Amino acid sequence: MKQKLKRFMAGFMAMLTLVGTLFANGTTAFAASPQANIAFWNASVKNSGEVSELKPGFNHGKILYSILDGNSAYCMNFGLRADGGQLMNSYDDASTSMSAQQRKLLSYCLYYGFNSTQKAAPSNSQCDEYIATQAMVWVIVADIFGTGSGDSAARKLCNTAPSPDSSYSYYERLRDNISSSYNATSASSITSSVGSCASLLAACIITG
Repeated sequence: MKQKLKRFMAGFMAMLTLVGTLFANGTTAFAASPQANIAFWNASVKNSGEVSELKPGFNHGKILYSILDGNSAYCMNFGLRADGGQLMNSYDDASTSMSAQQRKLLSYCLYYGFNSTQKAAPSNSQCDEYIATQAMVWVIVADIFGTGSGDSAARKLCNTAPSPDSSYSYYERLRDNISSSYNATSASSITSSVGSCASLLAACIITG
C-alpha cells in the first residue's frame, strides 16, 4: 500500500485550467520544464459551465486529462487560467493553505482515486474516473467535502464526462471510501502510509 500511495502522491500535481480551445480533442500538448513532462487531453465532452459551489460567476471550460512524469496529475486551483503562455510554476509550500484535515482527505483521495501511468489518449471510462477524482480534489480544497454543496459541485463536473452517471457513481464510491478511512477509529496500514508520504505534497505540487 505504501508504494502505491507514494506513486499516487508523486503524481499529484496541481495543473492550470487552460483554455479549452488550445487543446482540441485527441491532441497532446507537452510542456518542457525542469520539473516535469506533461501531456494533456480533453477528458470532458462539454464545458462545465458555472459551478457556483466552487467559484460563483465563473464559467468553467472542459476538464483536462493530464499525465505528468508518468502519473495522473490533478489541478488544485479551480478556475485558474494560464497567463501569457505560462503553463505552471511552483509553490515553496503548497500545503500551507490547507488544514491538516484537508491534507489527510487529499491523501485518501489520491490513494483511492484514479491513476494511470500511460501517456496515451484515455478511454471514455478512464475519462469518467479521472473527472470524478478531479472533482473530489476540488471539493476537498474548497473545504466542502461530505456536504450537499460538495456533492452538487461534483455532479455538475461529472455531467461533463462521456458517461455522467458512471462518473458520478465513481465519485460516490470514492467519497465513501475516503469517509470510511478518515473516520476509522483504529490506525491502519493506509493511515500509516499517508503519514509517511505527507511530505511529498509540498515537494510535488505544481500550480500557477
